[in-house]
Amino acid sequence: MRAEIKLITPEFASELLKMNIGNRKINHQKDNYSYMMKNGEWKENGEPIIVDVNGFVKDGQHRLSAVIESNYSYLCPVIYDVNPDVMDTIDTGSNRSLGDVLQLNGFNQSNGLASLLKAVYQYEKGLLVGFVGNGDRGKKDKFLSNNKGLEIAKEKQKELKKLLTTSTNIYNKVDSKLRILNVTQIGLILFILGGYDFTHEHVNFLKNITGVKLSEGTASTWVYKKLLSNKLNKVSVQSLWKNNAIVKAWNCYVGGDIPVTYLRIDNKTQEKPLKLG
Repeated sequence: MRAEIKLITPEFASELLKMNIGNRKINHQKDNYSYMMKNGEWKENGEPIIVDVNGFVKDGQHRLSAVIESNYSYLCPVIYDVNPDVMDTIDTGSNRSLGDVLQLNGFNQSNGLASLLKAVYQYEKGLLVGFVGNGDRGKKDKFLSNNKGLEIAKEKQKELKKLLTTSTNIYNKVDSKLRILNVTQIGLILFILGGYDFTHEHVNFLKNITGVKLSEGTASTWVYKKLLSNKLNKVSVQSLWKNNAIVKAWNCYVGGDIPVTYLRIDNKTQEKPLKLG
């Protein structure tokens, strides 16, 4: 084997990938790497490109493909003349998640914090399709790199901690069988309605819509019971309907929380939340 430090240019990457035979199919990781390269988030971490004695790329195809797509160049070790029969020993460990990175940097509740941070980031960037759906996203969370997530976590540490703590407290007050929202969904709705400076009124509404305290005859209670019934009866409901139902309940809450017996929920266009005051 021999090793060189090479400037991985789009041209050099293309040459290496001409021999890219018998490797894994390119997956979304390439898009993640490309996004990082285009946005100045890529770091030269010393992870090598591995090429066997026949010139086949054994490890690094996603990075090479991202270099071509993003028209980016960076310095990287290239290991040549590796035995061809090595794929079972390469890249066997799992990549670190954002939760892992936050934990290594001293953050508590790192996985929950990572999930909420990603959701808030997606919402602010306009990447999120549904905030109470089952993973409905326009471009998924792959475009938030670990280093960018860590940067945001450090910058907004107090605000995110407050948001996560409040959401967790609300979630824990509901019986596990009667929950219609998880911690991340509660936190995101709280953020959408009130931002990082959410108030007691925002928290009070989230308690209503999650079933912590029910006020009979209100829009919040109607929506909660409807979503709970769907969950218990395993009725599939579109994310847009769920989102609009919650936003409509919030708008009724802001408008004085007048008694209701039925809400007409639009399933075609996005409801916009009203501001307090």
